[in-house]
Amino acid sequence: MATYDIEGNVIAQMNNEGKNIITRNDITEELNQALRPINIAIRQWQTEPEPVALMHFSDIHGDGDALARLVTFYDAYSDKLDDMLCTGDIVQYRFSDGIAFWDAVDGAENILISIGNHDTLGATSGWDWSNVKSQADQYTRYMAPYISNWGCTYESGKTYYYKDYIEKNVRLVVINCMLLDADKTAQLSWLASTLESARDAGLSVVIAVHYHMGDSVKVQCGFSNIDMRNSETPFGGLESEYMDAVQTFINAGGEFVCYLAGHLHYDIFSVNATYPTQYCIGIDAASVDQSNYYSDTQRTLGTKSEDLANVVVIDTSSKAVKVIRIGADTDHYLRSKKCMTFKYDTGTILCDR
Repeated sequence: MATYDIEGNVIAQMNNEGKNIITRNDITEELNQALRPINIAIRQWQTEPEPVALMHFSDIHGDGDALARLVTFYDAYSDKLDDMLCTGDIVQYRFSDGIAFWDAVDGAENILISIGNHDTLGATSGWDWSNVKSQADQYTRYMAPYISNWGCTYESGKTYYYKDYIEKNVRLVVINCMLLDADKTAQLSWLASTLESARDAGLSVVIAVHYHMGDSVKVQCGFSNIDMRNSETPFGGLESEYMDAVQTFINAGGEFVCYLAGHLHYDIFSVNATYPTQYCIGIDAASVDQSNYYSDTQRTLGTKSEDLANVVVIDTSSKAVKVIRIGADTDHYLRSKKCMTFKYDTGTILCDR
């Protein structure tokens, strides 16, 4: 079956008959509205920066069909989207599974990556999370073949980097929550200097990472899981040192937008209990099987709900984050999660539908 872009042009042949992510998810109107600068009007020059739009997914766990559909969707909307971002757990279960499925999808080489816990699991059986592959091994697999495509600022051998959208006043900082000892210390030092230089350049900061931030409180909204596994006490949280570094940046006058994360296999919008101006958008798993085990979002193969990603729009003019769901947008309780907007300067939820 052919798949089409939003103007009806054939752009690819679907590898799964009948699974056309484009026709199931027309977000053209919502995205046009979300990307409209706040003060632009008829016959008026645009004076505010345009928003950044990222297509965010996570926890794909070796599902090549889901990846192909998501890349197809991104290609159809690529004139409106700045980048595609995966916040970890690329492999099915462990490092030894490999990522041949990723390389089999044209366009996957352009996806920005943050490394997840499963991506580093060195044990060949069981779940020994102290057995983590070295940063050198992580870089060789997940960064080295692709990172030159990303237009980011990076250091060879390091699994963290940043990308500036200068005209849109945003710096995306991508960190690795699976670094230990000296590597973690080096990353924290790098993060502090990267945040400081963003502040000096007048760039607002978004941080992408696999783990949801630790010491967090769930905000009740459509984009927060209600009662499924681990919904009240998220596990595998980002260590406090990272939030401390962000707060130092904020206290020095820097503008922090939010974290983008995965890992939990359910949607959760949260605020940090210690630093109540730090917010996190945690996304459900792109893998159907992994999502259904943990989440109250209903996922069914062969329907719109088999896919799951967010378009995250960072609007520094109105200090708002606008989230548009692709795919699974209804939970077990019939709550909708089609769109959400919150003001990152006040934490106010403006839209939740």
